[in-house]
Amino acid sequence: MTFINPYFLFGLFAVLIPIFLHLFNLHKMRKMEFSTLMFLKEIQKSKLRRIKIKQLLLLILRIMIIVLLVFAFSNPVYKGYFSGKNPDIRKAGIIVFDNSFSLSAKDEKGSYIEQAKNSVRNILSLYSPNDKLFLITSSRLKNYDGEYKDIQTLLDSLKNIEFTSVPFELSVLLNSVKDIIKRENFPLYEIFVVSDFQIINLAGENTNKTLFRDIPENVHFYNIDIGNREANNISIDKVELKTKIIQSNNDIKISVILKNHNKFNTINKQINLFVEDKKVAEAVVDLVSLERKEVILTFKYNQKGSIGGYAELLQNDFFEDEILQDNKSYFAYYIPDKVNTGTIGDNDFSTKYIRLAFESAEKLNNPDNSKGPDSYSTTTDLNELIKKSDMIVFSGKKTFSENESVLLAEYIKNGGSIMIFPEKYIDVESYNNFFGKLDAFKIGELMRVSSDTGINNKFERIDFEHPLFSGVFKNEELSITNEKFFVESPKINFMFGIMPNKNSRSLMELAGEKIFLVESEFGEGKLIFCSVSATDDMSDFPMKSLFPLIINRGTFYLGAGAHKNENNIVGRNNVIRIPKNKLYSVPYSVKYKEPGIYSIKDSALNKDFLFALNRDSLESDFHKSELKDIKEYFRSYGLKNVEYVSENSDVNSAILKSRDGTELWKYLVILALIFVILEMLYAKKLERM
Repeated sequence: MTFINPYFLFGLFAVLIPIFLHLFNLHKMRKMEFSTLMFLKEIQKSKLRRIKIKQLLLLILRIMIIVLLVFAFSNPVYKGYFSGKNPDIRKAGIIVFDNSFSLSAKDEKGSYIEQAKNSVRNILSLYSPNDKLFLITSSRLKNYDGEYKDIQTLLDSLKNIEFTSVPFELSVLLNSVKDIIKRENFPLYEIFVVSDFQIINLAGENTNKTLFRDIPENVHFYNIDIGNREANNISIDKVELKTKIIQSNNDIKISVILKNHNKFNTINKQINLFVEDKKVAEAVVDLVSLERKEVILTFKYNQKGSIGGYAELLQNDFFEDEILQDNKSYFAYYIPDKVNTGTIGDNDFSTKYIRLAFESAEKLNNPDNSKGPDSYSTTTDLNELIKKSDMIVFSGKKTFSENESVLLAEYIKNGGSIMIFPEKYIDVESYNNFFGKLDAFKIGELMRVSSDTGINNKFERIDFEHPLFSGVFKNEELSITNEKFFVESPKINFMFGIMPNKNSRSLMELAGEKIFLVESEFGEGKLIFCSVSATDDMSDFPMKSLFPLIINRGTFYLGAGAHKNENNIVGRNNVIRIPKNKLYSVPYSVKYKEPGIYSIKDSALNKDFLFALNRDSLESDFHKSELKDIKEYFRSYGLKNVEYVSENSDVNSAILKSRDGTELWKYLVILALIFVILEMLYAKKLERM
């Protein structure tokens, strides 16, 4: 602490005045004794002692008044980090600016983003042309070379800042701040975080608590809070495909998740669904306060290939929904032109019913008997099938050699899939050796099944949520069959027992928990195994209507792959999966700075594939962080020189006070007045004694 007017400290000698007066009053007292009052002597001594103590307290009050007034005139200052330094010292000002779409909200002072820009303009007025300034925004497209050598250039850049869908994640942006501090060499660094400080701002997976462990003492942070209210908002949190196997001309279901962030109910909110910029479905919903609701929209689309679309929430009442940026969400899916399916068996009879299932599906899809969209081939050459098939159906194969097991395991790991129908007399040990390489289930020896088909052959459980059966049966909400709904069951004479493990999923079960159809995953591919053959030597299953359904839906499921809903977020490095299980890295760049439908080209297939980028749904939650949480966040980085400026504070005054220090004379004058009042009240009390 320093004094601006230190010569006033000589006034402390004035405290001698009340001391002399106090001593003088003591000497004026004379001692007189009266014989008739001698018995009161001891009582008077006790009373005099109390009076002396009270007079001493009065003396202390008067001394404190003089001391406080002297200190007030001396103008003591709590020293700031800039006090006593050369005013022309070069400073580095780093402005971390929140331009996420949450700043499109407004309060009585106007839009948040304009308030934020005004705060930055005020900050810039505290800098000289010799200082160096940096601007880092939420989108951080230029944060590595975002240096602005003069104030005017930064002001021009400030004008051009627009809203972005990239979330304002402090954990990411602070890395950019550290890079600048390490790269530059300045006597003083000032970092200004200008934000509305949503809860999402303090979240992030990239938090590095050791980031500022070696930070120098000349680095000072200012957190400038913008806005004093939470905007009313309704958002689309997520859009995803519910249809597991997508086929042309079949129903496609889209799930739209809405969130009412308001503390009041809303009605008649319209959602429109667009595919290839054509409206294909709509719905109107009501939302209660803080409700998150799923809406299912259904449409048909007869095109194949890569297809993109979006769901849009109409803003029909600005009061209920002030923010537009989160009213649209994108999706993309792919319908293959054809699925190349290979079948392999020991003889033509073993694949007969499988071929018939493919041919019947082809005729249904092509009544004019033209070539169908899907192709299949039958051979005993495994190497040939692996090269040209998207999936392979094995029927009646008696054994798997070690070489075949290794070859197929690699095929499945890289995205291929297979379906197996055993024959009656297989080498169980070779099968289990193959399944062991996939960390899959095991099978037991051949079992004879009772002829009581009404009990033992009835399908007791079907996994209606699995893509093979999803949307096929009317009671898909159930997980078991019942008397009112009966799936036509086969007559089974023989079957193989299946012993599941953690990497297996039972798709169909007979009475007594006998697994009929099972699935395991390995790498990017899948294996489906049926406990009976695809011929009539073990059951009449190939003659049942369920058999061609499993064959054909299994072809799309295993060959085209069930669509995986990708959660690709703007502002991050995303990995895009396209058909044939190829992965493409899509790093964050100017090209991918906003939500939408984008394409990447697969040079091998000479095709463009679409993918969707969306905003982070958490950005739609406008709940502000508590001050204690903000302080704890910066404290967790080990930062000590941190100031917090509320939305009602004068930014410049707060910065100058922190730089130059705080003048304490006002507080000392107030304290002196309090002591004056206490002295007056106490003196009157003594007079009455």
